[in-house]
Amino acid sequence: MLTALGLHAVGGWSGLQAKLPAHMFSMVRPATDPDVPWPGMFVGVFILGSFYWSMDQVLVQRRLRREEPRRGRKGAIFCAFLKLATPFLLVLPGLVAKALHPTSPRPTTRSRSCSRR
Repeated sequence: MLTALGLHAVGGWSGLQAKLPAHMFSMVRPATDPDVPWPGMFVGVFILGSFYWSMDQVLVQRRLRREEPRRGRKGAIFCAFLKLATPFLLVLPGLVAKALHPTSPRPTTRSRSCSRR
């Protein structure tokens, strides 16, 4: 719902692309990128993320020990497809927020109160 409302507010997908630089729509960045290098993106998000979301050992074993293991396999594949929706549910609202509030400061890893000590 948040994604749909945000896209409507920025003028749809074309409005979002017009308000943000092109590099913000690229998931594959150079290996030297300080924020999201491509090896980390593929290993961290796709391989480990798919395993975590769709191949949890306890759930898979419980489902596959049923009389119909084919249904268990279909459930694991369905979970993998749900994982593919993650960029639309998590990343796209962030892009919409950047388009709506372009002057917002970038968050830092340390709070100001910690840096004064």
